[in-house]
Amino acid sequence: MSVEMEHISVSFAGVTVLKDISLSVKDGIICGVLGANGSGKSTLIKVLTGIYHPDKGSGSEITIAGQKCSDIPDSNEAYRMGVRAVHQESPLIDDFTVAECIAAFKGYPKKNGRIDWKGIKEYAERLLLTYEISLETEQMVRELSAMQRNMLAIAIAIGQEEEQKQTKLLILDESEASIPENEAEFFLQRMKMLAAKGIPIIMISHRLKAVLKYCDTVVILNDGEMVFHGNVGDITEEIIVSQMLRRNGEAQKETEAKREYTLSSLWDLLKCKTQYQIGAEVLRVENLKYGNLNGCSFELYAGDILGIVGVADSGISELPWLLSGRWSREEGEIYVGGSLLPRHMSTRKAIRNGLVLLPSDRPKSGGVMECSARENLFMPNEKKYWRRKKLSRRTLQMMQEIFDIQPRDSFEKKFGTFSGGNQQKAIMAKWMSLKPKVFVLDDPTYGVDPNSRQRLFALLKEAASQGMGIIVFSTEPEQLADLCTRIVVIREGKAAGQIQKKDGIPERETIARWSYL
Repeated sequence: MSVEMEHISVSFAGVTVLKDISLSVKDGIICGVLGANGSGKSTLIKVLTGIYHPDKGSGSEITIAGQKCSDIPDSNEAYRMGVRAVHQESPLIDDFTVAECIAAFKGYPKKNGRIDWKGIKEYAERLLLTYEISLETEQMVRELSAMQRNMLAIAIAIGQEEEQKQTKLLILDESEASIPENEAEFFLQRMKMLAAKGIPIIMISHRLKAVLKYCDTVVILNDGEMVFHGNVGDITEEIIVSQMLRRNGEAQKETEAKREYTLSSLWDLLKCKTQYQIGAEVLRVENLKYGNLNGCSFELYAGDILGIVGVADSGISELPWLLSGRWSREEGEIYVGGSLLPRHMSTRKAIRNGLVLLPSDRPKSGGVMECSARENLFMPNEKKYWRRKKLSRRTLQMMQEIFDIQPRDSFEKKFGTFSGGNQQKAIMAKWMSLKPKVFVLDDPTYGVDPNSRQRLFALLKEAASQGMGIIVFSTEPEQLADLCTRIVVIREGKAAGQIQKKDGIPERETIARWSYL
């Protein structure tokens, strides 16, 4: 067996986060690791990459391609042992070309005492060809799609054919989470090809259908314990969900039953001034032009949850940034509550006008990972909490209960230490506490487990019932079918069609097909 972990237990400050985990992954096998946010998946991966360490005296043993140890001391040793990891947010350099980015990670070859740029370009071309990545070496990294970024990160991590022999384990830490579903097939097929070459792969994912289709074995973690380890043919999506949420789901129901506060309670505490009028127009977009957008127009009403879908080059990716003021539109008008927003508008101006954005790139734009959770939650309105300890304490208490942010009473910890689902719930709490007229969410369940996803959807429906206007962009069409009252299809830069809930929101395949027609 190529990779074995035995009796792995990990504790922090007396709290056990992994409990006697043992698993094995054979050569050429893709092992899917599933679990709710906070179940221990990331901790398990950090043990394999030398970042976290098993408890002393736990009897831990790790074997990678015949190399045995009780603990991988650091990331350098993990790399030497052949562990390669590609994480949810690939650490690529946006301001570099593809060739420069490859060289930055693989090293700069020299010729006659100078950097051999010709050699770098030739190596980059061979590397891209090896992984069938359709990119130009002079293309800027910032221009790459999520799928291209992830494929490039894997190519850099593993290298060319002769370098692949050094890879004894490939870890995909939710690396496909940011890839639109219609593009994820290509990415996962390439992973299957790598496995066919004998590389064992551990794949953490929240996309259950992808795990069932592409993985050979499955591990399910729940509250730090392994509750299933077996072949993918021995399990169904329904069993996976029940195992993932077995205890978390019961705890969630108990929490819901005890819930004392609602969004209205939070808004009353903070004396939010926004008044909602169900059915009133809160947003109007007219003839919007920027990039691939070419005359896009639509409306949003108070109490509406509007889903927006479209293929990658339809202009849909530009919309969230234009609506929130982070990008300046070339032409067209945006009205919030009847007021025309200026073409060159700061994010702060958009917030003052009652429009906020929850972005898809959570680590870059959603929160400040090095700041505490409390600082992140209060950042948009910090003056309100200045020297008001009672209000601060009461607000955090309400946010924790309403949004189910875990672990409890941990608001002084760095935001980056929270799981993806709890980061997302905290970011939602930050923006929803402002009681905006319009709440724009770009792929809100990216990297979020099913339990946290249900909580986020319930909160959005609660906010809409009070009169908030909500726009949701998603790479997973079935989420829109479950959540939205209306769906607008963006095609060739325009709003090409609309589906009403009263007409029956169609299944995900129909929504996806309409995006292309």
